[in-house]
Amino acid sequence: MRWSACAALVAAAVVLAAGCGGEENASARESCIAARENTAAAAALRRGYEQGLISRSKIERAPFFTRSDRLFDENGKLIPYDRLEGKTQARFD
Repeated sequence: MRWSACAALVAAAVVLAAGCGGEENASARESCIAARENTAAAAALRRGYEQGLISRSKIERAPFFTRSDRLFDENGKLIPYDRLEGKTQARFD
């Protein structure tokens, strides 16, 4: 049941990606869609973490992140995708 909320977030991202159709060129449209998909994936990860489905240590040990990536704020909450540092966003992508 918990994963249905995560699935709903991803589905919402697909719907939001449809809003990228107004971009003038294909490259800009693809960038827009990728950014929205990554934001939704990060939100699903955050939701899973908040619901106890995945631990902080598992997130930090994910092979695409490094020890220098700041993924959590001072209160222990996952930082939203759009506030992650550029290199961390790139690794998340």
